[in-house]
Amino acid sequence: MKLYRNLCEAVIAGLQEIFDEKKYADKVIEKILKSNPRWGARDRRFIAETIYDIVRWYRLFRELANAEENEYWKLLAVWCLWNKTEFPDWEEMKGVDRKKVLARYEEVKSERKIRESIPDWMDELGEKEVGANWTTELEALNEEASVVLRTNT
Repeated sequence: MKLYRNLCEAVIAGLQEIFDEKKYADKVIEKILKSNPRWGARDRRFIAETIYDIVRWYRLFRELANAEENEYWKLLAVWCLWNKTEFPDWEEMKGVDRKKVLARYEEVKSERKIRESIPDWMDELGEKEVGANWTTELEALNEEASVVLRTNT
C-alpha cells in the first residue's frame, strides 16, 4: 500500500484532535471525512482504520517509537511497520528505525500491560478479577471478530 501525504496529514490532524483536544474519535473521523468529499472509499477506510488502530494501540506504539506525547508522525511510522507497510522517506518519519522498533518490541513484549496496550489500572483489575486467565482473555479481546451474516427466512 502506498501512503499519500494528504491522507497521512488527515490522520495526524485527527490524532491531534483526539489526544490534544480530548475529542471523541468517531466525531473527529466523521468531521475529517466530511471535510473532503473527493476522497474515495479506500481513502476513507485508510483514514478511519489508521486513526482507530493508533488510538487502540497508543501505549504500545508510543513505547516502540520512544515518542513524546505529541509525536504523531512517529506513531504513524510505527503503525506502518506494524502493518507491514513501507512508509515514505518523509522528514517527519526520519527518526523511526525499523530495527530499533523491532528490538524495542522484543524488550517490552514480556510486559503484558504494554504488549496489550492497556492502562495499569485495567491490568491490575483484570488480574484481580479474572486471575490466571487474564492474559488469555486479553489476547482474545484483541482479536478481530469474525463476520457472521444472519438472515431471517
